[in-house]
Amino acid sequence: MTSPEKVFCFIDLETTGLDPEMDRILEVAWVFTNQDFAPISPERTFVIDHEDDWPQALSLFNSAAQVVQDMHTQSGLYSEMFGRNVTSLDKVWETLRDDLDEVKGLYPNATVHFAGDSVWFDREFLHAATFKEMLETRVHHRLLDLSSIKVMLEAIGRPVEIAKGTHRALDDVRASLDGARLLRNLGQRAVV
Repeated sequence: MTSPEKVFCFIDLETTGLDPEMDRILEVAWVFTNQDFAPISPERTFVIDHEDDWPQALSLFNSAAQVVQDMHTQSGLYSEMFGRNVTSLDKVWETLRDDLDEVKGLYPNATVHFAGDSVWFDREFLHAATFKEMLETRVHHRLLDLSSIKVMLEAIGRPVEIAKGTHRALDDVRASLDGARLLRNLGQRAVV
């Protein structure tokens, strides 16, 4: 098995708002891919159990902009937050750490990059959630941010329409992965 130069962790978070210092993570999903955007790990998705922090999390949700409340209610995330299939944030971090370590074991020479649509947003929340040290030792600081590529293409008069997810973390990860494949294919045709 040839080791890729890069491994991508397509990741998405759903949150109560836009402020990583104040808002809470409600849902997380990811999948690792090789540099051809083929999955090399299982898809993971978790709705977060806020345990003793529920009053604060609900307060933040209820005080969030109406568009955020509507988005998470219509997607079904809000009702799932009260279900039995919720996971502690600590368990999510353990799983992501284990997945990162497993990928690095399989591809020891590869650099791991976060990828997704506006993935800088997700990384900021991960940093604020005391995940910073683990990220700095396991994930490269450069990101594959599809929103930046779209902005660049718009600026040169070559806009590309990429399908949006449903504001559920796993669906958004899948949409980002499809978008990355589309952009890769467009780039390959432009080079030929």
